[in-house]
Amino acid sequence: TLSANTVVRRTEDIGHNVFGQLLSDICASEWFTLAVDESTDISDVSQLSLYILYVKDFELREEFFSLLQLPERTTGVDVKSAINKFFTKWNIPKDKLVSLTTDSAKATTGSVTGLVGLLQKDPCYKNLKTCIHCLIHQQALCSKHRNMENVMSFVVKTVNVIKKSSALTHFKALLCQQGKDKSPLESTEWLIDTHFLTDLTHVNQLNLQLQGQNQLITDLISAVNSFKAKLKIFVRDITARKHFVFLSKQLASALTAESIALSAFKPDKYIRILEDMILEFNLHFGELATLSPIAELLCNPFKADSEPFSNQFGSKLASFLSIDDVEGNTDMEVCELQNSMELKECFDSYRKFIEFWKLVPRKQYKAGSCYNKIMWGSSYVCEQMFSVIKIIKSKLCSSISDSHPEDSLQISTASYTPQYSLIVLAIQNQKSH
Repeated sequence: TLSANTVVRRTEDIGHNVFGQLLSDICASEWFTLAVDESTDISDVSQLSLYILYVKDFELREEFFSLLQLPERTTGVDVKSAINKFFTKWNIPKDKLVSLTTDSAKATTGSVTGLVGLLQKDPCYKNLKTCIHCLIHQQALCSKHRNMENVMSFVVKTVNVIKKSSALTHFKALLCQQGKDKSPLESTEWLIDTHFLTDLTHVNQLNLQLQGQNQLITDLISAVNSFKAKLKIFVRDITARKHFVFLSKQLASALTAESIALSAFKPDKYIRILEDMILEFNLHFGELATLSPIAELLCNPFKADSEPFSNQFGSKLASFLSIDDVEGNTDMEVCELQNSMELKECFDSYRKFIEFWKLVPRKQYKAGSCYNKIMWGSSYVCEQMFSVIKIIKSKLCSSISDSHPEDSLQISTASYTPQYSLIVLAIQNQKSH
């Protein structure tokens, strides 16, 4: 039976071996992108999660990179310092970082004193051209602007009352028992508002679409643009109550049971709410307008509309690819690529666009390196990792050292297979006593 100390050492050995393989591949890759997020564990230790996306043998790889310890006072300078020390310690090429996806914290998103602004000002990170604020967080911000506080405040209070009570009674009676105001439940206008809000669970569906592993920026742009288009349809059809199932049922019930006049339904009010949501989405997702043409080219260079390539698209693509395009030849290259009959025939044979870009001659088309710079649209992978940390470092195991959760994460999440033969050779044999 192995002792506790021996198990710890073996975990360290395996974790270091896996990290060594990852580090070797990253240094050999042309570019890489990072997703970062900050959180606090059960011991009130601030931690920065790093996930990395890179290309190995023409395959996109998504891996847990590191869990960095942060000081108690976490600022943009502190976060950048932690990343700098980590990169320097392991000789990671800083100029290969081309994209950064962050959460909504000011320490990371700030353009002046936040991590994003500080890294982009640092000449060591000269190729860091694209920084994305997690689309899931932006979607959550948009969802708050519905002007439906009259519904949500009462619903939240009611849920809290129900959670505190063990009585299995109708919640109207329960509210009377607790001495709470139940007048909204008797208001036709409030009930109509509630059913309208229930129909807007489309927002929750969008949130689910934005989550999950292997979610690239192309997937998320598609989901966000689809939802924005749906909002316009909702505005168009709200008067006829198409696509609003719960709202229609409530109105039908009210008209039948209580002979409520149709004047209780105020479509103009809901149109304003939907139009406000559209404005919020345009505001928070404005950065996608720059990335969308490039994503379209990446997904299908032969069906891309000619319009996105106007308005200095070549310079945008050159900036995205971190290439010096002084003579403006990028537009010419894109035109040549789109009209290559051989490449077009090859494209139709592949189900995934990443497979196609492997065939594009890099010497002839600089745009062929597009897939090398594909990025994350959210920090979901980092947040998911923090959930795993809560299991590794829990109330029952809160004294575990700061380095050991990282070793455990390397082993449990990595796609690499530990090189056990090398690990065994490095272990000193111990004689029995």
